[in-house]
Amino acid sequence: MNVLKTLSLLVIFAISTATSSFAFETDQYNLPTARLGDIGTEVSSYFEENLIAAIDEVNREIDKLTRCMANGGKRDGACPSPSDARRLLNDARGDDGVGRALFKRIGDGSMFITKTGKWFRDHRFVASPASYQVPYADSIYYFKPSNQLTLSPTIKMFDIEFGTDKIEHLLQQGWTYYEIRRAELANGKTPADADKKATEWGKLSERTYYGLMSSGVYSNADLARIMPECDFTRE
Repeated sequence: MNVLKTLSLLVIFAISTATSSFAFETDQYNLPTARLGDIGTEVSSYFEENLIAAIDEVNREIDKLTRCMANGGKRDGACPSPSDARRLLNDARGDDGVGRALFKRIGDGSMFITKTGKWFRDHRFVASPASYQVPYADSIYYFKPSNQLTLSPTIKMFDIEFGTDKIEHLLQQGWTYYEIRRAELANGKTPADADKKATEWGKLSERTYYGLMSSGVYSNADLARIMPECDFTRE
């Protein structure tokens, strides 16, 4: 069985078991029927709290591993082997130590929804209504039921309305861009070539499981939102 056919079957299986929390695209053709509450400040607080928590987590890990290293290599329930402790300590102190910890908190999850996407669904916002989900019968995807299962809600942040999928693409795929770019640079590629490799992966993802194969949409808007996350993580 070729790769394309295998991917198609995986996507069909995933969609057939989908829940309303999947988020690939947003129906922006149909506007909210009521004025949305602006949740910009609440979302900003969420990211700030997670960033502070990620920094604290990394600092605790560094403190623990430093004590382990000073222990003369003695192993106990809290300490890994000396070689593992050295590797983990270098990772925690590395350029992407905090970035990785933050990603695990806000960008990690499954192909269909990130932890932040789930937070958008579950959090009780002060501003109300906090989001708008187009009814199936009114959606432009009415004749493509699988899309309705993967639609993300529309939200309003700082007077701008957009789908939560844009934030999820920024967090999840942006991190993948960063990892690809970092690996290419480690292999001796130029920054321009590394960026090109990451961008090629993004285009492939839109042609397959994040786009055409799942929702039937190839979104340049999604691609445009991914590179800034790569740049943010890099900085």
